[in-house]
Amino acid sequence: MFETVVRDGVVLKPLETWHARDFAEHMSRARDHIRPWVGPTFVTETVEGARATLSVTPQPQRTMGRASMDSGTTAGSSKA
Repeated sequence: MFETVVRDGVVLKPLETWHARDFAEHMSRARDHIRPWVGPTFVTETVEGARATLSVTPQPQRTMGRASMDSGTTAGSSKA
């Protein structure tokens, strides 16, 4: 689907529900910084909340729908 190399060893790609634990861990570090730019339901405090944030609608449907409408997707980076 969508994948972009940001720099050597770092790849930007869509987050999926199976990334919930990593997303929750990141949110615990970034919560105060990101809060002004996202809605309150995006700022989760648990793995279950992170899973809910990443699965508002079924992932393939959400990603394809947003991508086709050019209205955005949720993406994160990982080391390649």
